Amino acid sequence: MSDELTNLLDQLEELLTQGGRVPFSGRLMVDEAEAIALLDRLRASIPEEVRGARQVLREREQLLEQARRQAQRITEQAQREVSMRLDQEGLLEEADQRSIQILEETRREAESIRRGADGYARDVLTELEARLSQSQRELSEALGRFLVSVRKGLAALEAEEADRLEAPPPE
Repeated sequence: MSDELTNLLDQLEELLTQGGRVPFSGRLMVDEAEAIALLDRLRASIPEEVRGARQVLREREQLLEQARRQAQRITEQAQREVSMRLDQEGLLEEADQRSIQILEETRREAESIRRGADGYARDVLTELEARLSQSQRELSEALGRFLVSVRKGLAALEAEEADRLEAPPPE
């Protein structure tokens, strides 16, 4: 989880723990504007995590493109080498064997690079998924606590209002 997201969750928790208590009840009063502002900042910071995942995918694509270009260079080199040997020695069979060998080496190297890029992307995306899941859980818990406090405050107000309505008028 990013430091900014952690900081915002800490601020929300601090807002909830430092809220004033409603006398004679377990209710909590918090600054609604401040709570909403924190929630808005939380929403704004989550897309940064998503942009990080997109960057990982772009890096993977760059690695794959780099592997493709390298494979192309190796293939071209092999073709040049084959042509030179054919021109110099006229050994068609040897050239074919060497060409096959170079192409196979190229395929193996390209596959190895691709597997490495896929593994890297998988690791980064798995880590990002874990961080986002943790952030989601923490945010959900904080919002749940906030919602419980709000509901308790509403219930206390309703109870006080009902008590006032049932009480006999002062004489």
